[in-house]
Amino acid sequence: MNFLLPVAVVFLAQPYNWWSRFTMLILAAGLIGLAYFIHHAPSRIETPLKAATLFAVLVGLWFCTAKIDNGFTAPGVLKRLVLPTERAKLDLAVYGSAFDVARRARGARIGVDTSSRFFGGGPRIWYFYPLFGSRFDHHVYPLRGMNQRGFLSYLKRRRIDYVVIGRSGRFSKLGKDAARMGCLRLASESDFPPARAYHVMRRCPGGAPG
Repeated sequence: MNFLLPVAVVFLAQPYNWWSRFTMLILAAGLIGLAYFIHHAPSRIETPLKAATLFAVLVGLWFCTAKIDNGFTAPGVLKRLVLPTERAKLDLAVYGSAFDVARRARGARIGVDTSSRFFGGGPRIWYFYPLFGSRFDHHVYPLRGMNQRGFLSYLKRRRIDYVVIGRSGRFSKLGKDAARMGCLRLASESDFPPARAYHVMRRCPGGAPG
């Protein structure tokens, strides 16, 4: 209980508990539980359990690197972290120009489309990483709203400065309509990933942000 209670508190307080990448602390509880189970298992199955666990870990590492991370290797990642020019090339090639909003003013509040199949949803959700800023000084929120009124009200309630939206799906249409109303202004767009970035106008003729 002395360990599980802080984990639960952190999870509930975590502003990004909608994104599994920011709730990996829960894995710590699972690992401790697994180690406890193996340690107290009958001696005749303890060694097979250790071998099976090690095998599962290796398969998981391979799957993350070869499948999900598209073959990114440790030397390549280190090179991009150390060399600013390489990091800029990576941002443009992988994240697209729509993510240039990450270089805006510190403390920007950014709404992102997590519903588009090939943008926010599924394996593409890791594209959101640069939006948090190099110092994690941006606030990132999943967009909400089933219609124009709900969408614009959410932007106002969260005080969103920029939105990054996939070029297909519900929010793509809501974003285009809001731009025609003068509530959003196109900041940049990219073909890969297929996304548009809008600046949220504080004075909205259509009746929301302001």
